[in-house]
Amino acid sequence: MQTPIQAHLARPIVCGYPGVMEIRLRGHHLLCLLGYRGEGYSPQFTENMTRIYETLRNAPSTRIRLVEGEDDICSAFPREVESHCCEQSVHRRDDAVLRRLQFKPGDCLSWNDILKKTAAHVRAHDIRAWCSTCPWRPLGYCEAGVSRTGEGGSLPPLEDTAGKQTHAKPAAVRFGHCAGRQRSRR
Repeated sequence: MQTPIQAHLARPIVCGYPGVMEIRLRGHHLLCLLGYRGEGYSPQFTENMTRIYETLRNAPSTRIRLVEGEDDICSAFPREVESHCCEQSVHRRDDAVLRRLQFKPGDCLSWNDILKKTAAHVRAHDIRAWCSTCPWRPLGYCEAGVSRTGEGGSLPPLEDTAGKQTHAKPAAVRFGHCAGRQRSRR
């Protein structure tokens, strides 16, 4: 039996192309995927993120629907940890990334097209500016991913970057960001 996340990711959704799978992503997750190392907020989150990552790595023609607010990565955020998706700083980060890439919510394009635009318009120093409040930023993964993309690289196999799958959480995330706030459905 499929989990709801597996069913959601396996659905054939039309993105202007009959029978083509679509993954819904918010702006800043386009960059998070470039630096993904097989780590996440929980085993379920990591499994979901790994599935999305591997789909894009193995099938870069996969269609991406850009969304405002929660996406297919957020859908697996652990319910027992307060979500940071509600933070305005996260929405501002999404907006900054989409503006730089000249995209907007609702756009639908291939992962390959996103990689090309990212290589042309985003640099590692942008991560430092846009993601200064992200608890993952000090690890440097996303800067390295943006640099690799700028050099014409694509998503590497996870074993090339992490060697093993862990469920590490930066200390600031372990205890949540939005204490007392409800999850936003923007």
